[in-house]
Parts: sequence; structure tokens; C-alpha cells
Amino acid sequence: CAHNTDPPNGLKISEKSARLGLMKKHRFNLALEFGDRKDHITPIVWEAFSSGTVPVIIGAQNIQDHFPVDSFISNSGLQHYGDLGHRVARIVKDKVEWERYQKWRTDPEAKQIFEMKYNFTRTSSECRVCRWAYAKQYGLGWSHTQQYVHETTIQRNLCLDRSQNLVARPFRESWQMTSGNTNHDDYIDIRVGADSSTCVETTSSILEITNSFALTRTVKFHDNVIDMEFTNFDDQPPQKDIILQFEIPIQNAYGSSFPNPHTLVQTMRGISVSSIALQDRKSKAIIIANWNTKITCPRKGIVEVVVRKSNERWINGDDERRSIRVILEDLVELYDKSTEFYPTSFAKLMIQDFVDPLELFYFE
Repeated sequence: CAHNTDPPNGLKISEKSARLGLMKKHRFNLALEFGDRKDHITPIVWEAFSSGTVPVIIGAQNIQDHFPVDSFISNSGLQHYGDLGHRVARIVKDKVEWERYQKWRTDPEAKQIFEMKYNFTRTSSECRVCRWAYAKQYGLGWSHTQQYVHETTIQRNLCLDRSQNLVARPFRESWQMTSGNTNHDDYIDIRVGADSSTCVETTSSILEITNSFALTRTVKFHDNVIDMEFTNFDDQPPQKDIILQFEIPIQNAYGSSFPNPHTLVQTMRGISVSSIALQDRKSKAIIIANWNTKITCPRKGIVEVVVRKSNERWINGDDERRSIRVILEDLVELYDKSTEFYPTSFAKLMIQDFVDPLELFYFE
């Protein structure tokens, strides 16, 4: 600093009020940042706007994303600093041109957009970090622009269809008994009807897949995941595969999916379970079963799990309790890598809890 002028009223330049008072004496304020990193904006720029001058900014490469149009001058698109100087000199001599850079201050729409964009700064950075950590821990949605926690895109409320007592939200549950050829006469399809649904935290019911085959299915919502447990299978083995189908509102192109994402999480029993992951631009789902079985994604948003194979004999007992966990979360780049083959922190925790619970008790 050449120290070619002093702040008013004998104030110190280290004081914000002194700096603002000095800036107000001039039409322009030169704001030189320490680099051109994306989103890098320091108080130098904010104070220039607060003083009422037109900031001349040499800094963040995407500075135009942060402030109203025609509210500042930057070196973006200019080849040399001399070009920036000539531009400023021209505007100094043209009152109409200079006033154009002040119009946004009296434009209600421009002011509203600007204020909404930075409304989050009314909350301290410490509180915003805590919000972000909470959202990451529980796999919740996160607004990067407003920096607050919100519900996941696929809401996790467990809601049942009243007519069939099947899950209607956050996914649609259906059961099939088939050998893979849906044209067979013995093809059975039990799915959610058109009736309204009711939301619960847990439910247990007996599902009759056919007249000769039934099972007890318990569904529970807890810790932001949904668990399904199947017990009391009929002793008589089914003639066809018993398939549980999940219809999830995820637009995974061409039914693309990633098999067994649980293998990327360190567990003791991982070798004896099965899983699948699918995602789109907004959401991600992981379906994991606690036994070796076939899990596929035959088409967009559909996951099929073979709960019991044809002619498979069943031994009722604690070791034969079959469970499925459904993990739904938003894709937030600020949490983790968030790809099909890389479980997030929340997914890792829920997978470990499901595959290797600290303790497991069964109550009759």
C-alpha cells in the first residue's frame, strides 16, 4: 500500500468503519484478491459493495456467479490489466455508464435474488458446519446454496397400502411366484393397490403368496433405514421362486446397477450376504440381504430379490431368519464420492450395523 490517503476523522485503517468511510469518497474501489480460485471472495470485495462504490475485482474466476449483473467490474475476459484500466477510465468519464452499475441497488428483483442467495450468512459458520455434519451422519438432504438440512428426495416415511398391507412408500412392494416366465398360468403377482396408504413405524403381517404358501413379514422403520424380516415360512418348499420386488423412484439409466456394494465395507459376515446399489442424479438406494441370494435390477427403478428358491427346504430357527435392509439417501457431493460403487459414510455405518450387529437378540 502506497498510503496515499488517510481514513476520515483520524480513524485507523484497521477499523471497518474507517475503510468504508474512505471508500465512500470514490466511485470505484480496486479489490485485489490473493488468487483466482473458484468461490474465493474475501471481505475486501464485500466492503467495497457495502460502501456504495463500484468494485473493480481481480479475483475468483467465477465471480459473476455471486453478484448481480452489472454490479461490479472484473478482469474476466480481458487479456491484459491495461485493458481493465482503460475500461475503468472510460466509465469514469461517462456518468450514464457509471450509473448503470448502481441500478441493481434499486431493483427489487435483483436485490431479492442477491439477498436470498446469501441469506445463510445470517447463521454462524459453526452452526452451519454442525448442520452439514448432522446431514452427512444420517444421509439427509443438504442445500449447498442455502446450507440447511432438508428431507431426502425420496422421503423415508414408511407407508402401507391399506388393502394389501404392503409397503406403498418410499418404495412399492410386490411379491411374485414365478420361474422367470411371466406367461405361465401359475404366475402370481401381489402388489400395492390404488387405495390410500397410512404411515407407520413398524408392521407385521402374514402374506399368503399362494393358497399353499405363506410367510410372516415384519417391516420396521428405524435410524432412517427400513428393515424387512421374513419368518415362519411354510415347511412345504415352493414349486417356483418367491420373488420380492421393490419399485423405487430412481431413474437409473437402462437399469444400471452395481452388485454387492457391501463388499467395499469391512465386515466379518460380508461373504455370506448379498446386495445391490442403484442411483440417479439425485438419489441412491442400497438393498442388502443377510443371506446369499440373487438380487437383480431388470429395469429402471426395479430391484428383485429371490426370498426363497424353488424346491428350497426351510428350517425354522434363529439362523434361518432372513432380513433385508433398504438404505435410501440423497446424492450430495460434499459428503462423499457418492457413486454406485462407493458407499457413503451413512451407508457404511448402516451396512456394518446390518451385517455385523454388535449384539443380536430374538424375543418370542
